[in-house]
Formats: sequence, structure tokens, C-alpha cells
Amino acid sequence: MQPASLPPNEVERLASLRDLGILHTPAEERFDRITRTAARLFQVPIALISLVDADHQWLKSRQGFFEQAVDRTVSFCAHALLQDALFVISDSHLDPRFADNPLVTGVPHLRFYAGCPLKSRDGYPLGTLCIIDDKPRPFSEANQESLRDLAAWAEGELNGRGLLHAALEGIARATKETEYAQSETRAILDAVSEAIIMITPDDRTHIVNQRFSDLFGIHPEEVLANSLSEIRPFLERVLERPDILNTLMTSTLMDDSTQFSDLIAQRYPEQRQLALFSAPVKSMRDIHLGRLFVFRDVTHERAVDRMKSEFVAIVSHELRTPLTSIKGFVDLLVSGETGELQEEQLEFLGIVKTNADRLMDLIDDLLNLSRIETGKVELERVPVDILPLIRATVETLRRQFEGKQQQVVIEAPPALPQVLADSDRLIQILTNLLSNAHKYTPAGGKITITAQAMQEQMAVSVQDTGIGLSPEDQGKLFTRFFRARNRSTQEVGGTGLGLAITRSLVQLHEGDIVVRSAPNEGSTFTFTLPFAEKLNLG
Repeated sequence: MQPASLPPNEVERLASLRDLGILHTPAEERFDRITRTAARLFQVPIALISLVDADHQWLKSRQGFFEQAVDRTVSFCAHALLQDALFVISDSHLDPRFADNPLVTGVPHLRFYAGCPLKSRDGYPLGTLCIIDDKPRPFSEANQESLRDLAAWAEGELNGRGLLHAALEGIARATKETEYAQSETRAILDAVSEAIIMITPDDRTHIVNQRFSDLFGIHPEEVLANSLSEIRPFLERVLERPDILNTLMTSTLMDDSTQFSDLIAQRYPEQRQLALFSAPVKSMRDIHLGRLFVFRDVTHERAVDRMKSEFVAIVSHELRTPLTSIKGFVDLLVSGETGELQEEQLEFLGIVKTNADRLMDLIDDLLNLSRIETGKVELERVPVDILPLIRATVETLRRQFEGKQQQVVIEAPPALPQVLADSDRLIQILTNLLSNAHKYTPAGGKITITAQAMQEQMAVSVQDTGIGLSPEDQGKLFTRFFRARNRSTQEVGGTGLGLAITRSLVQLHEGDIVVRSAPNEGSTFTFTLPFAEKLNLG
């Protein structure tokens, strides 16, 4: 394996990268949109926006790749930085620089790589937009041009974020420079709809906008230049749990890197639900100026969401009672206890029963989704051995698999770390994915369940040899009521809610779920779960 050499301008390049303020920030849709487009356009399982730091490659956006960072010594993107144009490896097995690279010999079994450098406004290469496949492939001039176009898009977003970061620092600097700049900054801050307060590292309130005053019923002069201990009585008066915000402020004040968000309840002068976002404020010279706390009133939004979920729950409950009665009478008639029926009558009753069952499934899924959205699903997360649960779920569905002569294979090492999960909900996740695989895989097909311990989490995959999905359908797959636009899928029953419920349950477990698929080539659903030992459980 041959690690990439350092660029001749490495010191300046790293300074330019850090000035963007983008390393180790949360995922952003505007970057994810680019990698999703790349994955669909080139029909590859992995698309990344990577940024190459001093000792590691950090992924700002990733499709089909679970790790957040990769060691720079094994990074393909570190090689791409040294190129002015595209860096393409058609088959890593044939390239002595990469044939024994861990990314080639292990997950993700990289065979094909194409990366285009992303440069800062001052021309330094910061990272790449790259695509990866586990199969060798050529890369035509037209494909190269398309990748360059997407990279230009990513470069614009990257430098746009840098401009936003610089603007925030400029506001902090301008408040100290001139009275005109102070009044301009005040006008900008007072125009926004969010309440803003900034606290300096020496525990002093430096900025308070008009919306903060309106929201909390306090004059800015009562807060400005005061310490946290001095404004604590104010917090106790206006918040339901002032200790939560006080702890967050105290513990993060000197933290110059972490961003966080939370939801807090206000009780005075009005009862409100507030979304809180906090981020460090730095100067262009990377000097920590303090921390910004932004409060947004989400009372109406949450009330609307709650009303929607409660309406769905009420309607579902109201429908369930008469439908249960209908099903009961149909079963009674079919059983013959009320008298013998003609073949045509039995056929009609069979149609009624089938549709009543479908309606009951829809109601059950709606109730499940409503409970999740209204926060009524409480997980009992304990250390769990996942392999026995996989086997038990397969056994529960055994008759369905045998009915279509489908082969079911479990691939996992005999000893796996325990995961932190609610066993019942984990079985529900596995059941949903396996049932989908069964429905959309033809008779005689194969379904493979794999479990693999990754660096920080467990990855579980359900792979089938079914009809597959188009890239367009994959982007909508986890939305409610979505059914793939395929003639074959229309013959399969379902509510279109199963995968939406599955994703919500996985996210409640602090995991993620992705799909890899192509028409007529089957689908692979992979979800992740945290290890139990990660939380220092005995």
C-alpha cells in the first residue's frame, strides 16, 4: 500500500480548510442532495463529499458508507488532492498502490474510485466529491464531465458555507470596532425572528436582540453584561426547567467546537415550546469569542403536529371497532355456522375478508406511526444479543418463506457484541424488513441476513433477489404511504407505512437505515444500532 504524499502547500491548505469552520459539523441537506444525485446518476453504491484534514479524511456527506472518518494513510481522496483534474482508479486490484489497501481488502471492498478535487476560494484543495463501486468499471469522458459539474456544485456550497461562517465572525468583530458597525449589527439581529443571546468565555452576556426581549418579557439592559449567575433568577422565572438550560450554558461555554440543539419549555410570560440551537462563535484567526444561543418559538408547529397525530389516532380507533365487528361476522359466515353458503357467496365473502384484513393492517400501521410521532413509544433499551432475535424472527416467518420456496440464509460470526436495543421493537424492525423481502422476491429466490460489527456500531443487512428499485423510488422509499411505481409491486399488498415505521424505530435507537438497490437486481436494506458497551453498561 502506498500512502499519498503531502501537497507542497499543506500548511496553507489546512489553514484554509479550518477557516471554513465545516469540519465535524452536522449533516446538511444541501450537501446530501449532491451525493444522492451522484449515486443515482452514476449508479454507484457509495458517493461522498470528503475533507482531508491533517491525519484523517472526514466525510461531510455520505451515501452508502457508515464510517464518518477514514485514516489519511489509507485515503484514496488524499491521492486525489494531488491532481489538478479527476483521479480515477478503474480497478484497484490492478493498481499496486491500492491492491492491499484495507478499503480494498475489507469493507467497502473498493474496486472503482473517481474523485474530483474541491478547492477553497483561494485555490487550495480541501477534499473531493468522489464515487465508489465494489466492481471495476470504465469511466467515459461524458461521465468525467458530469462528475466535474457535480464537483463544481459541491465546491460552490462548500465555499458558500465558508462565507456564512466568516459573516458570523464579522458580526462579533464589528460590535467592537465602530459605533456605526454596532448599530448595523443591532439592526440585523433585531430583524430576525429568533431570540438570540451570546455569552463570552469570561461568562458575560455580550449580545441580546429585540426578539429575546419580546419572547421572555425582559429588557435587554437587564441582561447585557451580566454573568450567568446573575441571570439565573431570570431563567428560573421564565422556564419550566431552568436547570437544563443553565447546565447546558455552563458546560458548553468554553467549548469552541460543539454545536447542539434541544427543546425547552417556557412558562412565563406565556407558555411556549422553544427550539434551542447553540454554536461557538470564532474569529477569522480561530479565536473563541463565545457561544451563541438561538431560541425559536415552535409552539404552533408542535401543536399542529400533535393535532394531526391525535386526529389520525382517533380516526384509527373509531374505524377499528366497526371493522373488527365486520371481520367477525364475515368469519362466522365463512365458517358455515349460520348455514351452508354457495360457492359464489363464499367467493364474495373472501373478497370482503381480504379487504377487511388490509384495512386492519392499515389501521394498525397508522396507530403505530401515531404513537411514535406523539412520543408515546418508550423504548426499554437493554444489552441484547442480536443473533438469537434474527433467528427467532426468521422462524416466525418460516411458513411464508416455505410457501414461495425461498431460501433464507443468516451470515454472521458466532460471537457478536451486544447492542443497546428494545428487543420487541428490534423484532418489529426485522419482521418489517424480512416481510418486505419475502413479498417482493419471486418464488425460489434467496434472502440473506447479515450482521457485522463495525467500528462504532452494529450493521444488520437484509438482502433479497427481488424486483429491485429505481433510484427515483429509493429517494422516496421511507416516506409515508409510498409504493414503488412498478407493475410487479401493485400485485403485492401493503399499506406503504412499514418502512416509515421501521426508519422511525431505528432512529429512536440512535441508528440509521439505508437502501442499496437496482431494478431487477434485488435490494439490500442496512440498519445500524449502537453497541451496549459504548454506554459503559456493566
